[in-house]
Amino acid sequence: MAAKPGRRIYPSHLRRNAAILGLVVIGLFAGAIVYSAVYPPWPPGLVTGDQLKSYATSYISEYQTLFSAYTGLIFTHNYQNHFIFGFGAPNAITGVVSLARGALITFNESAGSSFTANVSLLSTPAEYYLWPQMPSDPYASGIAPVDIENGTYVLTAPVTDSKVATVVEPAAIIWYNGTGSALRLSGNGSVVILGSLVYPGRLILKGSNAPASWTPLQARFDALDEFLQDGGPLFNTSTIQSIQTQYRVPLLLTLMGNRIGDGSYRDNPSLYASDYNELSKYATNATLQQIQNQYLASQETQPPTLQDEVYSFVENPLFLAAVVGLIVAVIGGLIVAKFSGRWQKRPGPQ
Repeated sequence: MAAKPGRRIYPSHLRRNAAILGLVVIGLFAGAIVYSAVYPPWPPGLVTGDQLKSYATSYISEYQTLFSAYTGLIFTHNYQNHFIFGFGAPNAITGVVSLARGALITFNESAGSSFTANVSLLSTPAEYYLWPQMPSDPYASGIAPVDIENGTYVLTAPVTDSKVATVVEPAAIIWYNGTGSALRLSGNGSVVILGSLVYPGRLILKGSNAPASWTPLQARFDALDEFLQDGGPLFNTSTIQSIQTQYRVPLLLTLMGNRIGDGSYRDNPSLYASDYNELSKYATNATLQQIQNQYLASQETQPPTLQDEVYSFVENPLFLAAVVGLIVAVIGGLIVAKFSGRWQKRPGPQ
């Protein structure tokens, strides 16, 4: 039977290629569904496994830098056994990120040569990883919470009388130098950690699961705090001031520079005041004046408008390259389709 006039006849090799392409697309789609079922996407806004790994490696690196700088003093006073990360360093972590609140890492040893991180999600708050037997509702029994207010607290032995709901406030940190768990819960005892719980050299638990709480820069702050904590009476007031000036001041300047740059201080002057007060404990007057000038200059600069941001995006070389590439690809495809005989039209009966 003759083909109808004007009917397009696709060559066999194009039909075959189209079928192969269709199978590939279907395969990719099915593979994406299976992959997402086996490896579900990480919830947005939560610290990721890679970020926890970066935090841990930065933490250990900063600690060992400090240990190397003060090795002479440490060995002179035969205090080396107090510095957990002084000699060998763990090359693995187990991480837990809570969907509800908080995250933690535990330092481990791995047989492999590379640093590894095994990170999982937890539906309950992070403290349930340490105390899984806690009541699902810490206040269900009607007991009043005991607040641990802002500050630093050092435990050398576990707290065993904890039949209440202990709440570690956001700016509070508990250091536990003993073995096992810091709190031995019984009955309806429970723990709500909004701040931090640290077992030096073993575990770090924070009440925040936000990436900002687990950055490499924050890791350096945290490592410095642990190094000073491990030093204990070894460091006198003069030595501590020297360490703070040499190591904390650069970290604070980096932090404040970042916050000036991204506008964090613009609508939150109290945050700047807090950072500046911390810096003023250790920095020279010249350094304080320099950061003050940067802050004032940034406050006088108007933030970019939406129109400015759109212009900036459009003027980005990558955006322009992508647009040009797309135009060239479309024109090239039309030219190829025109002259390669992609569609052949069989004439009708004369």
